[in-house]
Amino acid sequence: AKLEATNNLIKVIKRNAFGFRNFENFKKRVLIALNSEKGWGETFSAYLLKTRKR
Repeated sequence: AKLEATNNLIKVIKRNAFGFRNFENFKKRVLIALNSEKGWGETFSAYLLKTRKR
């Protein structure tokens, strides 16, 4: 059941991934989502704020 939930989460992100410029951004989004779902990662918006180029 956990694997199905993980696969579903990746598919949802993939459907919404039209705004990502490259695969690396998509991969980062998936990893952040998986970490935050488990309760020990940061949210995607917090990650973007931290890594945004100024």
